[in-house]
Amino acid sequence: MGKWITLPVLIIAAVFDCKWRQIPGWLPVTAGAGGILYALGTNWSGMQWGLWAAGSAIFLAVCKMTQQAVGYGDAMMWSVTALYLGITDNAILWMISFQLIFLFSAAGLLFKKISPKTTLPFLPFLAAVHGILTVMGG
Repeated sequence: MGKWITLPVLIIAAVFDCKWRQIPGWLPVTAGAGGILYALGTNWSGMQWGLWAAGSAIFLAVCKMTQQAVGYGDAMMWSVTALYLGITDNAILWMISFQLIFLFSAAGLLFKKISPKTTLPFLPFLAAVHGILTVMGG
């Protein structure tokens, strides 16, 4: 159920990320509020809440340390997707998405379509992988 909730949220976030390179604050706030209720309804353990909070804090710290090379919107969407998918499924989703953007970037550099200084929005890759995994039933 959570997969089908996060998919439209990620698609909307990806559009904003592509077009304006930022995500409006209302999106992760409203999706996150719903995610907290969803996680409460699935009876998360104390360990799950701790992992979610620690992962979210670490991701926000990475944003700060990289001067937003990794954006705060990405960090907030990590928190949102983790609430709906759970920590393990969320980690799998994000790792596959990182691999996809790496391959895309490597191909762009190899064929000289992008420069090493080019920045790419991450959420379109996340939304694409999530859509594929959801449709495939994974």
